[in-house]
Amino acid sequence: ACLTASPSGPIGELDLVEVSSDSLRVRGWVINPDRLGPVDVNILVNGSRLVSVQAKQARPDIGVVYKSFGDNHGFDVTLAVPIGTKEVCAKAVSRDGGKNVLLGCQTVEVSATQPTGVLEQTSAAPGLIALSGWAVAPNTNDALDVDIYLDEQLIKTARANKRREDLPASVSYTHLTLPT
Repeated sequence: ACLTASPSGPIGELDLVEVSSDSLRVRGWVINPDRLGPVDVNILVNGSRLVSVQAKQARPDIGVVYKSFGDNHGFDVTLAVPIGTKEVCAKAVSRDGGKNVLLGCQTVEVSATQPTGVLEQTSAAPGLIALSGWAVAPNTNDALDVDIYLDEQLIKTARANKRREDLPASVSYTHLTLPT
């Protein structure tokens, strides 16, 4: 791990970016030798600040190395982010007129881990409801069961097991007509 430092101002490191479902866990530490107290850290995703946190969580490993500053200089935050490739950076904010310090960046891929789908079309006739849509689940090309609800009551479980030319092969399609 590399340590980013400036002659005057914060020192620290972004030491973990972990993807879990549709969220990111971002962890690191920062100390400002020129100032007592916690340091603000901006978490940037693809160049835009997503959140600012204070580095004040216990990090005994840092306290061992920087004894005179104590343990409470860590940050650990979980953020919801959309699916896609993300460059995640942490930047220490200097409150003493110095430069903000980049603690590090990591590029990660956030992907869906839960099934998803779209109800594309509905129509009704006396006594009937017709529905069509598609569903996909990560890591499988198998047909999927889709629960159909009416007024928050489960009325049918349909099997999405058909293919359509306009959808990728991993996407299952279903069309059904239900009595009302």
